[in-house]
Amino acid sequence: MKKYLFAMLGALFVFTACTTGKPENDGNKTTEEENDYITMYVASEVSSRKFPFLGGPSYIVKFAEDGQWQLLGTSLLQFTFEQGYECTIHVEKKMTDPSLADNPAWVYVCREVLTKEKKDSVIPENLL
Repeated sequence: MKKYLFAMLGALFVFTACTTGKPENDGNKTTEEENDYITMYVASEVSSRKFPFLGGPSYIVKFAEDGQWQLLGTSLLQFTFEQGYECTIHVEKKMTDPSLADNPAWVYVCREVLTKEKKDSVIPENLL
């Protein structure tokens, strides 16, 4: 009986010691560790379509240089848009307060403008 008890305790130890996956935030992480930093491409025009919770323009963006243009369904903070200029920017993806109803799950904050080029972006008609 003692052999089985020892084997079961050993197995329990092995299973609890070997965890996989991303650990949950225990409150000790800094803000930088919780947010994602990505490159975003902003088209030279904004969309006439509006989202109900956005206070600003509906930006047309892509997340890869050879990607497809899409409407940004959330806010892009600290970015100054200029009609006729296509920009490549470094943004921080920040989670918003989940307790606030009708808010998007995250917003983007412009941290750096990498390029700003006078250009007419080739945007599908359904996005304008």
